[in-house]
Amino acid sequence: MSWEPGIVVFCCSECRCTGVEEAAGSNCKAPCNVRIVRVPCASLISEYMIMSALRSGADGILVAGGSFDDCHSAGEKVGDHRRFVLLENLLEFIGVEPGRVHLSWESASPGDQLRVLIENFTEEVKALGPASKLVKQLEPVQVVE
Repeated sequence: MSWEPGIVVFCCSECRCTGVEEAAGSNCKAPCNVRIVRVPCASLISEYMIMSALRSGADGILVAGGSFDDCHSAGEKVGDHRRFVLLENLLEFIGVEPGRVHLSWESASPGDQLRVLIENFTEEVKALGPASKLVKQLEPVQVVE
C-alpha cells in the first residue's frame, strides 16, 4: 500500500465549492485523504489556519478561491496575495518545502476542474513526501529531584 498525502482544501463557498457540489452530483467524490473545508470567502483564511492544519499533520494545503471578477470581496484579495507570499517565505525559512501550500484564485469552475486541481496538487505534494517539519513531536521530559 503506497503512502497518500493528507490534503486540506480551504474552499470558498461563494464560488469554488459549487464545483465540489457539481462533482458530488456527478458521482465524483474527493479521495479520503482530502478534507474540504468550506469557508465564506477564501480571503478569510488566515496564516494561523494554514499553520494549524500543517501542525495537525496535513501534508499539503490548497486554498481555492474565486477570481477577482467573481469575488464578492475582491478588494481584499490583493492584500491576501501579499500575506500568502509572506507566509510561503516564512514556511521556507523554517524548513517547509515550497509547494506544500498553494493558492488558487480562479473563476468559479465546474467540479471536474476543481477535481483536476486537487488531483494535480495531491501529486505535487506526494512527490515531496510526508511533511514533518511542523508536526508537534513530544520529547521526553527529565524530572529533576
